Amino acid sequence: MTRKTTILSFVISLVILSGLGFIFNSQAAPEINQAAVDYLKTKDNSAWKTMALVAAGETGLTGNHLKDISSNNAIDYCAPTLAITALGENPRTYPNQDYVVKLKSFWDGAQLGDASTLNDDIFGLLALISSGEATAEPIITGIKEFLIATQNSNGGWGFSVGGDSDTNMTAMAIMALVEAGLAPSDLPITKAVAYLVSSQNDDGGFPWSPASPWGTDSDASSDAWVISAIYALGQNPGDWIKNDHNPIEHLKSLQAAQGYFEYQTGTGEDAFSPVTTSYAVIALAGKSYPVNKITYTPSETFDLRIEGQSSTICSGQFPGPTALNIIENASEICGFTYEIKATDYGPYLKKINDEEAVGLMGWLYFVNCTSPLVGAADYILQQADEVLWYFGEWGWPPLKIGVSAEEAASGGTIEAIVEYYDTEWHPLENATVKAGNHEFTTDASGSTSVSLADGYYNLYAEKAAFVRSNKIRVKFGEPTSDEVSLQVNIIEGEKPGTGLGPGLGPDEISFLVEPEEIIFGDLAPGQSASQNVTITNTGAVDLYLESIVSGEDVFQDNLTLNDTAWENWGANIAASNQKETAVQLNIPGNYSVYGEQTGNLTFWGITE
Repeated sequence: MTRKTTILSFVISLVILSGLGFIFNSQAAPEINQAAVDYLKTKDNSAWKTMALVAAGETGLTGNHLKDISSNNAIDYCAPTLAITALGENPRTYPNQDYVVKLKSFWDGAQLGDASTLNDDIFGLLALISSGEATAEPIITGIKEFLIATQNSNGGWGFSVGGDSDTNMTAMAIMALVEAGLAPSDLPITKAVAYLVSSQNDDGGFPWSPASPWGTDSDASSDAWVISAIYALGQNPGDWIKNDHNPIEHLKSLQAAQGYFEYQTGTGEDAFSPVTTSYAVIALAGKSYPVNKITYTPSETFDLRIEGQSSTICSGQFPGPTALNIIENASEICGFTYEIKATDYGPYLKKINDEEAVGLMGWLYFVNCTSPLVGAADYILQQADEVLWYFGEWGWPPLKIGVSAEEAASGGTIEAIVEYYDTEWHPLENATVKAGNHEFTTDASGSTSVSLADGYYNLYAEKAAFVRSNKIRVKFGEPTSDEVSLQVNIIEGEKPGTGLGPGLGPDEISFLVEPEEIIFGDLAPGQSASQNVTITNTGAVDLYLESIVSGEDVFQDNLTLNDTAWENWGANIAASNQKETAVQLNIPGNYSVYGEQTGNLTFWGITE
């Protein structure tokens, strides 16, 4: 008994430490099992077959069988996504629908898919990471934390939450958590490894579960997934020795002369043999899951405007590739929250900020002022597409506003023209044109004359049962403003403020912005930096402030004020009061214009 205990302790230490540099057992070196590959080539295409052939180095593979998946279950999108990324394709655009958005639509903020099961969380995590989703994404960190929280006390995971541990789910969970950022030395991983070690049979292989009432013989599927997990840990399966046998040796013993792998000794070929054989090919090739990961950096951007019930939520250019992806990407810049839910008809944008679909009111979208005939997750944006999301009812026409000029002299007039779209643009009577607290009403030709005090103004149009228009910035006279210069150095890898002068009347505008310069320093793509400015109303009247950003595109496209796109920012400051505003620059991960860049942030004010 003492000798057995000593040997077992040695093996456990060997497994845990083998990642430090053991020499591979020549009988356990990764290999291409050509007989199994040839067998798979005679079988129907499947996601697992595709992954196996990629792992074996096969080329010229197609993935047409992966393009038309439709399901109400998260798990059904996982293997196809893993197969698409194994091919080096993007599951957002390669299939006929966006599988990444589909998967994300099953996220409830705590776990993915069925709340009672873990397999969808484990495989979903692998699928999302294989698709190039960043490990810092909330959904990735959320699933990771959920899996850690649901780990059983013996170190393993089962198919369901709180269910008995098994080697299959434990092996896959190890791979998912390592891909999500856990180190092999982290406690959840070492506990899981200890569970696998304790489950190994004397023949070197692994059962589905050492406590299974249906039998504890080693099987090919369990062998293969544990072997892949061992490779994911940076270890050698040949060093996982039990009774002088290792899992690769046992897995090979299950291969039939025809090339397939039996599930267990003597079971022969069955309908699941191509899948079992796929697992084996991947494992023997020295591969773990995901078989391949793509790098995803959204590149092309599209015009987006989001109109809530009472105000514009976001406006600017953001990456797609779909009309639903653009919401996710815009939220990072515009600072709004959103909720996407899985439905029988596909992912559905249920909520932005506090505006949630109820009854006939909900979130709907236009592309180029037309309602597409497919869901937003399935609409692949094309060059020059303009996306408009609005909260309202189906059938509300979009509005647009135009002006006769963008500048007028003090006391001058600008003509505003409002139109609505119904297969073509038509003038709209009785629309309200708004400029700050001022309102104007259009006539039968859709026009109205706008005359305002000196200042900058955003003109836009509204009318009941229509979608709010775009905004146009106009200038009257010589507005009062103050400016902050901006500077950043994009890398591959305070001065006193000045007032606006003495002698101001009691109703005149006076404010001060400090500091006058923001130097963001060296930033690499994907990084951000923030600095506060203090705006002081030095006059005797209450002010409403807005902003303008000029200069190079990096500032115009990526600057936020208090986590809001600068175009949508506004602030009220009472007389003799001040307000701090966070100015943040977010460099997109795909940004490729390097070197020092400059711009200007101008604040302008009007009396309330």
